[in-house]
Amino acid sequence: MSRIAIVDLLGKEGVGSMGVQLLRQYLIAGGHDVQRLTFRAHDGSQGDLFPASASAVHASFPGRPDAVFASAITARALISWPRAAAALRLPVRAEDRRRGSFPLVVFGGQACAAPAPLLDFADVVALGDGEVTGPRIADLMADGADPSDVMVALRGEPGFSIWPHEPLSLTRVEFQGALPVQIVRPSARSAPTLELARGCQSRCVFCPIGWAGGTYREAPRSAIQHALNSLRGRAVNLFAPDYSSVSWAEDADRALESAACTPRGRDARADVTLRRLSRGAEPAAGQSYSFGIEGFSERIRSAMGKPMSDEALAELMGMLHRAGVLNVKWYLITGFPGEDESDLGALRRVLDNVLAVYPGHLSLTVTLLQPVPHTPLGWADGHYDQEAAARAMSLRTHLRGVSERTGRVVIASQPKGPGLHEHDVLLSRGDRRVADYIVALDSRESLVSSGAWRDLAADTCDAVAALRPMVPTAATPWSGVDVGTPASTLRLALATYQRRMVRNTPTVSPATDLRLAR
Repeated sequence: MSRIAIVDLLGKEGVGSMGVQLLRQYLIAGGHDVQRLTFRAHDGSQGDLFPASASAVHASFPGRPDAVFASAITARALISWPRAAAALRLPVRAEDRRRGSFPLVVFGGQACAAPAPLLDFADVVALGDGEVTGPRIADLMADGADPSDVMVALRGEPGFSIWPHEPLSLTRVEFQGALPVQIVRPSARSAPTLELARGCQSRCVFCPIGWAGGTYREAPRSAIQHALNSLRGRAVNLFAPDYSSVSWAEDADRALESAACTPRGRDARADVTLRRLSRGAEPAAGQSYSFGIEGFSERIRSAMGKPMSDEALAELMGMLHRAGVLNVKWYLITGFPGEDESDLGALRRVLDNVLAVYPGHLSLTVTLLQPVPHTPLGWADGHYDQEAAARAMSLRTHLRGVSERTGRVVIASQPKGPGLHEHDVLLSRGDRRVADYIVALDSRESLVSSGAWRDLAADTCDAVAALRPMVPTAATPWSGVDVGTPASTLRLALATYQRRMVRNTPTVSPATDLRLAR
């Protein structure tokens, strides 16, 4: 038996922490002693291990763990590492841990697809399904291997990159066989969750799940039905990155009903939901929906991989009203390369049509596009798009006026500001020098929110290079990572996006408006 501390750097609840929960359950099932540490409000459950600004749950073993598994679900989570290392009494950098007897430090999670900023912190970087990478390391340690033995054993194995990571070479690995089904409680307040699918078949140009999230896999129906029967009468969340596109989603809904379980999932794809409603499917009582509409206009949605006409959106919302659905959320992204004021006008017109047929609560969450590695738009300009932000604020003002005139509940969020936006780009696209910045920041989130991080970045790393447009054929800090999608495929998808945008907007120049380095 090995003793593993899983450090949840982001501390995110809900389905965002499912990977951490699944890993923990797999390790426990393998006979290992597991402690999950988080960084939320102090609740006293961890004794004196963490200071009052942090908390730990599931503590079961005294003393030092054999290994620390640090989960970085997003790149922003990396700024918590200095605080986590101090709480665990570990040197922040891997090179400093070589001088003493310390637990093995393993970084995993989505941020490891572009791992340059964390390489100096990790003894091992793991990429892929935690059911494969986590037990492999824990079993080695249970057999008596110390950290240096583990690093020697893993060197050259797919799924792992070993310190000092020169040159960087990392290949994503996956669980072989049917997708395992486990009942997960992402937080104490959340409903039991079952993973219906992993990966995503919808390859939207901005989203890493379909490009870097591995092979799309669906859970066996019989396993889901068995799990639902064990949860009879409970509220349950059936989770998938694109739930409504799961091939047997309607059967899953019927399985929920047969087990007398109340569905808690909201996320769905708008076009698939429209097809299902048109075939006579009915939402569950009290069901709410969240749709990733993303593009402001038809031409943006068509170019980025979610073709949905304005008329179809109005038709969908009308059908939801007739079905008794009272609460709908739209996720929108502004700042797509080639977007202009005409796209905002198109969105206003479609909202007018939607509000004419849907009297329920409609909320819009609006974010600015952020270029993410291993996506077709991952090479685009990472600077804050002030014009796009102005469009988002104009939309917000417009909907506030609609609400005041009509008494309707129609709201739009305010997008995050330039400081946080560009900070996230730096952490996700930066090179190895970003580790120096993270150490200098020392987990001080206040410097991030205030924008003062820029001074630290200027002294420690090249934020300018991380933010500027990149040449799609040039080397990047993540070029040594194989996520399963070749860069050539991403370049082809980018070219398709560019052609569609230029074709639909004759005045657009791909060399400037699409904001890519040439």
